Amino acid sequence: MTLRDLVTCVVWSSPGDWNKIRGHPSYRDKFTLHETGGGDRFGFQVQHPDAVAAYKPDLSITMAWGLDVNENFQEPWAQQFPNPHASSHYVDVFYNGALVLRKQYVSVDGGLAMVPLSLARDQLVVPVAYYMFITLLDHLTWSMPARPPDYFERAGLQIVNTPWPEEAPIEHDGIRGLDLRATGEGTGPTR
Repeated sequence: MTLRDLVTCVVWSSPGDWNKIRGHPSYRDKFTLHETGGGDRFGFQVQHPDAVAAYKPDLSITMAWGLDVNENFQEPWAQQFPNPHASSHYVDVFYNGALVLRKQYVSVDGGLAMVPLSLARDQLVVPVAYYMFITLLDHLTWSMPARPPDYFERAGLQIVNTPWPEEAPIEHDGIRGLDLRATGEGTGPTR
């Protein structure tokens, strides 16, 4: 399986295709060294992902998400919600236990929804495959119909027909017919 095949499989999957597990340990932890006093003592800090999930049709494909990147994400577009607190996090995709893709997303409205990180600070654009990926993640996290369209629109983000990810781009011949209010269950661009 190529990276492109794997990303295509994940992006076009539905929430029902995933076995989600919350709680610790997940064995996908992040360890950091921090000073505990006076520069001569150090300790380990362990951060656990919020959840992990395995792709039921092929258990060699797994994901983990929720490791902090920036606990106080400060971009105007991410603070246009009733609760202006936003934070950014990693979502990691694994194949046979190997980390093969790491991307960031932004948790907005005090953690109530996830939206993709825009491609550039001066352009609030998101590739359609990245949008679909984070919509899937939001649905898996909250176990309800995905909500990013409303949050996505309020943030001022726009979908573009740009290949994603950069490492193994999935190309779309258009986003005509993409139902931005879909739950991610088998919907997508029409050709």
